[in-house]
Amino acid sequence: VSLFSKTKGYGLPEFSVVQVNGAVLAFTFSLAIATGVLFGLFPALEMSRPDLHEELKGGAGSSISPGRRRRFTSHALVVAEIALSLMLLVSAGLLLKDFAALRSLDIGVRRDGVWTAAVQLPEASYKTDRQKYDFSQALLERARRVGGVDSVALSDHLPLEGGSNYYVKLRGQTGAMSNQLVERHSASPEYFRAIGVRLLQGRVFTPADIQTALEHDMRLNPIWEAGTQPPADLTNGIVYPCVINQSMARFFWPNQNPRGKMFSQGGDKGPWKQVIGVVSDVRQWGLTQKPVPEAYDAFDGGSRLFLVLHTSLPPSSVTAEVRRALGQIDSTLPLYSVRSMDEVVGEQAEGQQFLSLLVGSFAALAALLAAIGIYGVLSYAVRQRTREIGIRMSLGASRGRVLGEVLREGMRLAVLGLAVGIAGAFAAGRVLASLLSEVKPGDPLIFAATAGLLAMVALIACYLPARRAARLDPMAALRYE
Repeated sequence: VSLFSKTKGYGLPEFSVVQVNGAVLAFTFSLAIATGVLFGLFPALEMSRPDLHEELKGGAGSSISPGRRRRFTSHALVVAEIALSLMLLVSAGLLLKDFAALRSLDIGVRRDGVWTAAVQLPEASYKTDRQKYDFSQALLERARRVGGVDSVALSDHLPLEGGSNYYVKLRGQTGAMSNQLVERHSASPEYFRAIGVRLLQGRVFTPADIQTALEHDMRLNPIWEAGTQPPADLTNGIVYPCVINQSMARFFWPNQNPRGKMFSQGGDKGPWKQVIGVVSDVRQWGLTQKPVPEAYDAFDGGSRLFLVLHTSLPPSSVTAEVRRALGQIDSTLPLYSVRSMDEVVGEQAEGQQFLSLLVGSFAALAALLAAIGIYGVLSYAVRQRTREIGIRMSLGASRGRVLGEVLREGMRLAVLGLAVGIAGAFAAGRVLASLLSEVKPGDPLIFAATAGLLAMVALIACYLPARRAARLDPMAALRYE
């Protein structure tokens, strides 16, 4: 396929941009032809150089069995098939288990009953902070009237989808703690309740905090937009209320109460922010990224708004009413990226799911090929030893003994292949380590389950020709060839 720029998750393309690529198709066709010729050449070479001693022995009636070199080659291929199958099955098992763990992972917010959407305000129509603030308040007010809605909030980003960051300086501290990078998000007062983030200490924002933040922004933004730094006598008098997450409280103020602590967004000139509360951690940069220190500012408007509703109704049922509410404020604005929080999580796990299914498909195919390989080798061996088996059964060998010997021959190959495969699977796990976040590359349960599954497949593949050998009629076997 040809992959273009429209990707998401693990660089996966949208279906609409996937196309058949002529160069790739020609390459795969050539590779298939070359593979057929190459692997057909080895048996031809083997047949062109027969082991005359073995053939003469077989012709003398002792047994008709393939030459040692040919037998070694076929056995080596079976062992390699089993080993590679186990490596692929373990890899698929690790990815599938990691995908399942990611889907059920506690990301710090609730998934059920949370509806989200985005609105983009054009700069031509919403030029000032006051206009953006007034729009956000009108949207909140109308969204609260939607039936079945418990709480409504606005933010500048959604969990799992990234955000912004800045360096902070603690008041009265120097050195390593004075220039640390923290994540930044902004949220309206009901955001934490709507999305299910727990309040651990202090309080969250109030409408008064939003108004304070707006007034500060209106004083400072003209200076920042002019490309100059606000003077110290202006910024020192400005203190923004701020809510931090548990990771930031633990990092900057371990074993302390962070309420009332001050830090600046940048250097000594501020503006300063004061901690009013501590909330639980949220994964903001994807399912695989652990929470980091994070500060929430009071959301007082912006060009891009994310609307978050907690509703007792199915999230999909509120979309039409919210669109209607938005149209009553500004009919030119579209509502886009409409999703439930569970869908947001699902999109983040798409890459892992795709990899799991892809590797799992290859693993299943490899296991099938391994089973066919074992079955083919043993069937050929039984057919070549038909007279020998007939003689042994005529001399008193029981059917159970014949069955057991053929099974042991096949399972020896399977055990050897599993041993090689387990060693290879450990190496493959290390390669996959960068794609795993919730599962260890050497997970013993995955190794045991996949090895047991492949052993069962090998046993079935061995049993069929073994049963056929045990059912041979001695007289018919003696007349063979």
